[in-house]
Amino acid sequence: MKIEQVMQQDVRTIAPERSIVDAARHMRSFGIGCLVVVDDGKVKGIITDRDVVIRAVTHGHDVNRSTVGQNMTSPVITIPRDTDLLDAARLMAEKGVRRLPVVDGERLVGLVSYSDIARAIDQSLRDVIVGQAKRAAPIDLEPKRQSANLNRPGPVPGGARTSYSRDRPRPEGRPPRRGISPLPE
Repeated sequence: MKIEQVMQQDVRTIAPERSIVDAARHMRSFGIGCLVVVDDGKVKGIITDRDVVIRAVTHGHDVNRSTVGQNMTSPVITIPRDTDLLDAARLMAEKGVRRLPVVDGERLVGLVSYSDIARAIDQSLRDVIVGQAKRAAPIDLEPKRQSANLNRPGPVPGGARTSYSRDRPRPEGRPPRRGISPLPE
């Protein structure tokens, strides 16, 4: 499966000269955790809600004057749209990132996250399991009733082997077995 099949195509972007406050408001209004930083149609970086807090706020920057370009992650790792899903997951794990901008040449065409990949893999596994289940023989889910014939040697409920019925007395000197309750009359 290719990244272009699972990527988010409606990617929110921001210019590097915009303020951190603008970025935070933009993320809040759209309910997203990152913005791809684009300048002249080219991907320059990525800024996440974590970048806003860790890089700008905790370092004491004036958030009204601090720009996206000063706090974004750059250079950003991008991947081509025809990248295999598992290759993208490996790259994300190797680089320690949770989101990757997807490009066609230098043009931004999407964004893929760990959760996008996880959902796609989960659905693929479900499809495989359901496909195998449909090809398998039907399963009889009705419980089978087994009767215990206590008059013949062989396995009986509880796993013990005996050749004695309930009505016959046990041989002299043999104590009753533990864990087996007598059958009701």
